[in-house]
Amino acid sequence: MDNSELQKRHFAALKEKYKIGQDKATAPDSFLYLILRKAELGIQVTNIEFQWLAENDLFQTVEIIYLQQYEAEEKQRLEAEFIQLRTKYHIPEDLELQISSPVYSILWKLDTGDTGYVLTDSEIELLTDRGLADTITLIGNIRDFSRLKVDYKASKHLDMFPEEPLYSILKKLDVREQLSDSEAEWLFEQDFEETL
Repeated sequence: MDNSELQKRHFAALKEKYKIGQDKATAPDSFLYLILRKAELGIQVTNIEFQWLAENDLFQTVEIIYLQQYEAEEKQRLEAEFIQLRTKYHIPEDLELQISSPVYSILWKLDTGDTGYVLTDSEIELLTDRGLADTITLIGNIRDFSRLKVDYKASKHLDMFPEEPLYSILKKLDVREQLSDSEAEWLFEQDFEETL
């Protein structure tokens, strides 16, 4: 089979994949073939090329290519999100974790904001085995903070991370320790009258 025959078959396969009717641009040397080859190879399709596709009523093709380009960048987006999780949950920078590490799955579940989520024994063991004592402590504080917010009617504070001074005030209340005037004033100023 010669190159021109292979090129025709390749073009036909690309047209099928990118949902282009057989009546559209049949010559393999067409601009459409260039665009489809670029998309297939993961080369960024330009605005000029997207405009040409739209002008030729190839909106389904535009949608497929946009989605394909989005998916091509997904690993980078996921890595960036995992870096944020590492920082939030006190994972040491020098600890090497593959993107497939179950540690990220655990942190992701915690970070969804489901205050009812409790780590399983195997998840705690996994974090312990990786030397993540600070992470485990933080998770315990988050759980404690969530409980205290419910107990002391401070649930309007939406952040799940134990922020000061609210967390230390709620801990004092929990052990029936007297609040200082400045702590009581802070609660009042922040509209925590019910907690007071």
